[in-house]
Amino acid sequence: MTDDQRQLVQMWTQRCREQEQALGPDHPDALASRHSLAEAHRTAGYLRRALLLFRQVLSERERVLGPDHPDTLASRHAVADASLDVGDLKRSRELFEQVLSDRERILGPDHPDTLASRHAVAYAYWRGGAVERAVPLAARVLADRERLLGADHPDTLASRNSLAGAYVVRGDLGRARELFEQVRAGREQVLGPHHPETLRVRDNLGVLLIEEGRPEEAKRLLAEVLDERERLLGPDHPDTVISGNGLATASAAAGDPQGRQLLEAAVAASARVLGDQHPDTLAMRHNLARIALADGLFLRARQSLEQVVLAWERALLADHPHALAARNDLAAACERCGDSEKAIALLTALLADSARVLGDDHRLTELFRKNLTNAQRTAAREAEEMKPPVFGYGSGGFSTGHYGGCPF
Repeated sequence: MTDDQRQLVQMWTQRCREQEQALGPDHPDALASRHSLAEAHRTAGYLRRALLLFRQVLSERERVLGPDHPDTLASRHAVADASLDVGDLKRSRELFEQVLSDRERILGPDHPDTLASRHAVAYAYWRGGAVERAVPLAARVLADRERLLGADHPDTLASRNSLAGAYVVRGDLGRARELFEQVRAGREQVLGPHHPETLRVRDNLGVLLIEEGRPEEAKRLLAEVLDERERLLGPDHPDTVISGNGLATASAAAGDPQGRQLLEAAVAASARVLGDQHPDTLAMRHNLARIALADGLFLRARQSLEQVVLAWERALLADHPHALAARNDLAAACERCGDSEKAIALLTALLADSARVLGDDHRLTELFRKNLTNAQRTAAREAEEMKPPVFGYGSGGFSTGHYGGCPF
């Protein structure tokens, strides 16, 4: 922890002790302090500790206040938020959907807390790869917040940022850039250039540059964000680790000689801070496998990609765009290992899933269709005439993980 983070945790720890002694552990104020203590751990980057504390407070509030009390709903929302932090995208989405339904019933559709839950559901959708559900919902929340709160309110900016992230996953990079630039300008004006949320959208813009095929520009921007986050948050804060992941990805995409070493360090840091099965860690492991594939280490790449694909499936996220991209690269590795039959089977199933999930005209679907055609043509040639098919990398470059978190 930084000194500020440590002081915040210590302050709320002491506050909890005092209120439990004075009021009793079940008093609403004591529960509120324990909720704030959990939030302090989350701010400091202790994500699993925060999730445990939020779950404890939720259990106590359900028992003391009832399942429909606004404070109980706030705790359930916080558990969903913390679950998202640790990479449990499926559980997070389920909880957010439950809280949204409850808040619409109890508070009404335009209450700020209801809008926060609708925003969270949209964000959870696109983080989980359900982009066609995310875009219209995120656009609705943005319109509602602009109407009720104004265009420059921090919550409105958060919704604009979330909609931009959904556009990136959908492949609409031009619209995403326009929205990200609006969010950056708004946050710099309202919050200042060094606020964590301003740094978050600058990080998003750096990742977008990778998706746009501009890794050298991405390196410069992401290096600036990484330096600021290390200074403000410390080297092991999740936001800092995410910036390190982005910078390593940009370096690898730019063909830097140290790209492999940077990615290996990023994988180690991400596994330590976020968890070995966290979606961002899987994205980094995927990128390492891509480098092995490009370097001709086909068997190593195949084994690594099989592990990544299996991890996405175990997380019940087999339809996530990054999981689809990993399956595409696994097919490429299989073909390079001489297993064209396996490659064609993988690509045939992948094309069907991509068309179902992303749409028939999505850039990834078009890429997978091209790869399947090439693989089929190659398999039809005689052995002495065979040439390696031109497989494209799944997302037009390297997997870039998520586009920052959103304040709820």
